[in-house]
Amino acid sequence: IDDLVSIIMTCLVNEKIIGPVNACAPNPVTNQEFTEKLASCLHKPSILKVPSPFLRAAVGEVAQALLSSQRTIPDKLKSLNFYFKYPRIDLALRAIFADSYALGYNEFLGQSWISKPIEEVFEFFASASNLEAITPPWLKFKVLSQSTSNLQKGTLIKYGLKLHGLPMKWKTEISQWNPPLNFVDTQLQGPYNFWQHTHSFRSLNGGTLIEDRILYRLPMGIVGGLLAGPFVKNDIKQIFAYRSKKIFEALSLRL
Repeated sequence: IDDLVSIIMTCLVNEKIIGPVNACAPNPVTNQEFTEKLASCLHKPSILKVPSPFLRAAVGEVAQALLSSQRTIPDKLKSLNFYFKYPRIDLALRAIFADSYALGYNEFLGQSWISKPIEEVFEFFASASNLEAITPPWLKFKVLSQSTSNLQKGTLIKYGLKLHGLPMKWKTEISQWNPPLNFVDTQLQGPYNFWQHTHSFRSLNGGTLIEDRILYRLPMGIVGGLLAGPFVKNDIKQIFAYRSKKIFEALSLRL
């Protein structure tokens, strides 16, 4: 999508471009090459092939587009020395999936916007005590200790909470600190096999866009994912829906 948007923008502003433009990568691949690169990216074997009759039975007319040759080249863009961010399929697939997906990680992405300047929003998040105010009450979340008076890279924070009634301790480290744009906290001890929360802030339309990216992995591998995956995903959605509401309320009350 990065290259597609760049192509569209180039067509809008470059007067040398007249007529239709092939908006595609410069190195077309066959379906077999695509499958092999995808399997390699996900560290999975590429052994079985889908018979064409089965594919036609499954998806109907769409199968024709999948099975027929469409070797399209963006000649017009190449003549202008257009820069492709992802000229090869392996680069694109790696950017989409990355190694984390192949290793069994899950991802949550959340966004909320508030009509407050980015500096004020970041300052709110820079206080660990504010986490208690924006965390759902059913989690019984409480900050127990903090290794530095102000959050910074390397700060260790210990929390107490309950997950579905089970009491547990959670210890995180501020692994990245880049005010007022972003910071990252990584779980050192807690219920997840891996948990990393990237908080990002961006000035937008006179306010601030708050973006949350959670990368997590459950214990017990595939078994843990099958047993608890859907419940954990739903829990995270509910927690961040509550957070968005409380962040808006807390910052709106500030003078």
